[in-house]
Amino acid sequence: DLPPRLLPYRFTVENYQRVGRLPLMATRTLNSLIVMIVLITGAILIASAAAYVFRVGKSKKLKYAFWALMAPIFVTRVTIFISQFVIVNKLGLHGLPAVIIMPMFWPVGIFLFRNYYATVPDSFLESAWMDGASEFRSFSSIMLPLSKPMIGMGVVMLGMSAWGDYIWQNVNLQVAKTQTLLVALVNSTLDIIELEYIGYDLAVGTILFLPYIILFALSGRYMVRGLTAGGLRG
Repeated sequence: DLPPRLLPYRFTVENYQRVGRLPLMATRTLNSLIVMIVLITGAILIASAAAYVFRVGKSKKLKYAFWALMAPIFVTRVTIFISQFVIVNKLGLHGLPAVIIMPMFWPVGIFLFRNYYATVPDSFLESAWMDGASEFRSFSSIMLPLSKPMIGMGVVMLGMSAWGDYIWQNVNLQVAKTQTLLVALVNSTLDIIELEYIGYDLAVGTILFLPYIILFALSGRYMVRGLTAGGLRG
């Protein structure tokens, strides 16, 4: 109804039903889940493994390598957007692989994991090494189990980033069956930017906002603990 009111004349789910009738909804929802799960898992494993190397390594070259990896933190995403697009094309990555693999490099995560690992006493690792544990065993059996706050923080940060990265996903996902739910829903609202469809736009916004609430509800306390612990030491 026009003009729009803060409280509607009647409550209805008609706009949500319209969203559900968009084509390929099941496929696009599955694509979104694949992107989030694979990206979160890969980025956390890569960041934590790299942080472990920087934690136990004593070489000065590793220190230089660490700060070199931190350089992207000081650069905005927009600045390197074209470079990233060129890289994925040179590597022959298209569609979902391009959307997943490029964001797996997570310098903030390496920094926070490395600082968190610095709080773990050396005696934990030394005991494992004396018992014949390999570096991989020390990492997987000691460091990762102690990293629950950092992992929870990573799930929230990476999950929100993967779910809301519209520009990168829209550029790389041009084929309808490869698109994520975010791309499909946002593009559907851009096609009908008219005041009479404001109810549909608000329904789309509500659906897109729900994953943020779910992610933070499930892992929010770990995120706070992880950010606090990971930022204590440099």
